Amino acid sequence: QALYLPGKAGEAVQAASAMSFCDLRLTPLGSDLWKSPELLQNDNAAALEGARLSVGFFSESADGHVRRFVEAYRRRYAAVPSQLSAQAYDAGMIMATALKNGASTREELRQALFNLKNFEGVSGLTSFEGRQDAVKRIPILKVNSVSKTFEQVNP
Repeated sequence: QALYLPGKAGEAVQAASAMSFCDLRLTPLGSDLWKSPELLQNDNAAALEGARLSVGFFSESADGHVRRFVEAYRRRYAAVPSQLSAQAYDAGMIMATALKNGASTREELRQALFNLKNFEGVSGLTSFEGRQDAVKRIPILKVNSVSKTFEQVNP
């Protein structure tokens, strides 16, 4: 049993606190709007213990590929990469791979992208499976209110 709470971090804490007060035992589900220090530092953050949220990129991931990307990005730009930075990097790597594998015309590049399956990018696994829109397996995080962190629950 779960309940999707699409609001911001503060709203999620309020809703989860009300659920706890009413003894509703549902796992809260949220979006990347929850991934903020506001959520973890809130006095009532314990109400969101174990809650899940999806993010387009998790810079704190233990995955070696992500860690190398984050470190290189930090050295170059003195900042943590954003979701858009990670997705742009993946798009560039996907294109470079297609070109390296022999795509030399527009149609060959299009076919290489349509046939792409499970490209291991820093923003998750990407496939196109004959579609124009990417099919992504993105990080799912769990709220750990004790250590005041987000933990990735899917590799």
